[in-house]
Parts: sequence; structure tokens; C-alpha cells
Amino acid sequence: MQIKFRLLNHYVFFIIRKSNRKKSSKVKQARKPVVRLSNYQKAQARIAEVKQFIKDNEQTSRRNHGVY
Repeated sequence: MQIKFRLLNHYVFFIIRKSNRKKSSKVKQARKPVVRLSNYQKAQARIAEVKQFIKDNEQTSRRNHGVY
């Protein structure tokens, strides 16, 4: 009888734990999702940033030297 009771307790414990886990995951999904970029996307963003930086520097240097 005690063994059956322990098994029942075990199952109830797992059911409660699973239900709690489901609730917590729903709460996490309600928040803003984290956008993960692949390495390729990160590299492309860096390249675009560097190109923009070079372009800005060239424009300012032309303005400063009056070569334009």
C-alpha cells in the first residue's frame, strides 16, 4: 500500500512540475523574443558598418581639404 502511495505521489509531483514548466515557458514567450543573428549576418552588419564609416570619413576629409 505504501509503495502505491509513493508511486502516486511521484506521478503527482511530476505532473505538477510539468504544469509549472509549461506556465513559465508561456510567460517567457510573451516577452520580446531575443533575435539571434547568425555569424554571416553579424559579419555582413560589420562590413556595412565599416563601409559607412569609410564613406563618412572620405566625405569629411574632402570637405576639410576642399578637393571635392
